[in-house]
Amino acid sequence: MRNLFSTKVKIILVVAALLTAALAIYSGISNQSLPSVIVQGVLAPFRAAGTTLTNTAEKYYSYMFRYEALDAENKVLEERIAQMEDVARQADSVSRENERLRKGNERLNQQVSDLICQRNTRRERDAYNQGLYDGRATDTLYRKMLSKYSAGEQATVMMYGEETAERRN
Repeated sequence: MRNLFSTKVKIILVVAALLTAALAIYSGISNQSLPSVIVQGVLAPFRAAGTTLTNTAEKYYSYMFRYEALDAENKVLEERIAQMEDVARQADSVSRENERLRKGNERLNQQVSDLICQRNTRRERDAYNQGLYDGRATDTLYRKMLSKYSAGEQATVMMYGEETAERRN
C-alpha cells in the first residue's frame, strides 16, 4: 500500500481537497449552490468574450452611423463653401467696379473744378471789360454791392453778375 499513492497523486488529491474547501467556503459566503459557482466559473471566460464581441460590434455600428452623419455634414459644408466663394467673387467684381467708378468720379470732379475756374476767370474778364474790376476798384465794387444788395443777393451778384441778379429778383 505504500506505493498506492505516488507523489503526483498525493499532490493532485491535496489540490482537489483545497479547491473543494475553497469552493465550499465561497458558496457559503455568497449563498449560492456549489454547482452554480462551478458553472459561473466555467462560463465566465465565455461571457467576457461575448461582451467583448458585442462591444466591438457596437463600436463598428456607431462608427458607420457617425461616418454617414459626418459625410452628410461634409456635403452641407462644401455647399456653404461654394456659396461663400461665389459671394467672394461677386464682392471682388463689385470692388473693381466701385474703384472704376471712383476714378471716373474723380475725373468728373476735376472737370467740374476746371469749369468753375474757367467761369470765374470769364466773369472777372467780363467785369474788367465793363470797367467794374480793374484790380484797384475792387473795394468800390464791394461797397456798391453792400449799399445796393442784401446779403443773399450779394452772393448772386458775385456769381452771376448784376443783370442776372436783377432778373432773379
